[in-house]
Amino acid sequence: MVSFRPLPSQYFFLFRRELQISKPVRKASGWIAADSRYKLEVNGERIQWGPAPFDPRWMEIDPLELTCRLKPGPNLLASTVLFFGFGDGTWPLGKPGFIFRLEIEYDGGSREMVISDDSWKSLLARAAQHPLPGRELGSRAPTAGMLSALLEASPAGIL
Repeated sequence: MVSFRPLPSQYFFLFRRELQISKPVRKASGWIAADSRYKLEVNGERIQWGPAPFDPRWMEIDPLELTCRLKPGPNLLASTVLFFGFGDGTWPLGKPGFIFRLEIEYDGGSREMVISDDSWKSLLARAAQHPLPGRELGSRAPTAGMLSALLEASPAGIL
């Protein structure tokens, strides 16, 4: 059944995926995209945010380099996405989105692909509405601790 409920604007969407690294990483690179803005954290450390403002008819993707950020054992990939909603200068489809692709090459030549699929946990953070349209993620953005607590109880899946 198709839902015709309007999507909320100026809201944060939270995404998290745990990743087990069992061998030394030779290279880990890929790309990330979100509508409208994202902040990416790995193991609780802010890595990057974006995308830079762009013509909303042609979505931009950002390169991703995580070779030095992934450690042996459990790793946590987390992204906070701020969705601006509808209006001038916003994505014409008007839906929040998060697309992630990371190719990991291990010592010895084996490879693993991490993509935005149903292995990610996701949550609409209704309590953290952004107060100023068009502004970057700021002090009202959920912290890493809030992200972990909110997603702990949420089911795995894509919004």
